[in-house]
Amino acid sequence: MKLSILKQKVYHAWECLSTYNSALVQSENFKSDVRYYGDLRRKKTWEKALVAFIAQNMFDSNLDNYNLILWQFNFTPDRWDYEFRNQILEEFLALPGGLDCLVNGLEQIFQSNDIEDKEKASGLLTRVVKKSGTARKFSVEMVSLVKF
Repeated sequence: MKLSILKQKVYHAWECLSTYNSALVQSENFKSDVRYYGDLRRKKTWEKALVAFIAQNMFDSNLDNYNLILWQFNFTPDRWDYEFRNQILEEFLALPGGLDCLVNGLEQIFQSNDIEDKEKASGLLTRVVKKSGTARKFSVEMVSLVKF
């Protein structure tokens, strides 16, 4: 992704942070908020900011953990943010309550009878167990589905 497009995506994600929290967007704070992640001249800084803002937006806008898994975390190769999927997951897991949201959503999906939803969620289940370093929050049946 080109830096100019990346910056636009970061700005949009940053702007959404205020929207979800019913705050006034103050554009003059944008660069200082991004600077928290590093030097503004480096692409990595903008990528870190994007990932952090997206993860926070996913958490803030989440009303239903089941759909969080199926829609927000169902990264497909045709999505613009596909290349950032692992970093977004790591950032989401680092948020207080992030792991609990994912565990709850995955439990709901694997207790349902919807095979297609279970297939969509199985890859995320594997990644969550690997990234979180713990399987103890998941049922034995769910962990047996994880491909280590």
